[in-house]
Amino acid sequence: MAITLSKRAHILAVALRLFCAEGFHATGVDRVVAEAGVAKMTLYKHFASKDDLIVGCLEHLARTQSEALEAAIAAAPPDPKRRLLAAVVHYASVASSAQFEGCAFQHAAAEYADPTSPVRLAATAPKRALFTRLFELAATAGLKQPEAAAAALLVVIEGVLAVAPFGAVADLAGTTEALAERALASDAC
Repeated sequence: MAITLSKRAHILAVALRLFCAEGFHATGVDRVVAEAGVAKMTLYKHFASKDDLIVGCLEHLARTQSEALEAAIAAAPPDPKRRLLAAVVHYASVASSAQFEGCAFQHAAAEYADPTSPVRLAATAPKRALFTRLFELAATAGLKQPEAAAAALLVVIEGVLAVAPFGAVADLAGTTEALAERALASDAC
């Protein structure tokens, strides 16, 4: 039996695909409606505005990515430092996939520069949550300065997500792991 998506989930999936491929400002509601095969009234029944639709997409993506991160951490060896490294390498794996077109949160933040914009807030929330999760993992690993370690690893992750679409780094996962290990071995951590 085929599982069907709810209308809301279908609209989110189509909109996110379009926003990631074509940009948030460049993709109009009419385009989303046409691609999703729904009436404009149906879209507005679920999302009050285009910004509300974008926020919904980003929040959905944040939940999905958080679940994938937790699965990667759970699959890692039980050693706390290995779990921390697994969290970082997970992002290199995601960024190395053929489907990766760049970080939707980075793109949304770039397009919505106003720090009070609901879209900007929805784009930055997952990054703050990731920092908190890295901090928790660093503290569990017994690092001397878990906040500094979390900050260094977040910078590594964000760099990986930013550079991956250019294909300039041959061994993205290996380079990422080496950078993360170096950051964890530094005196600051």
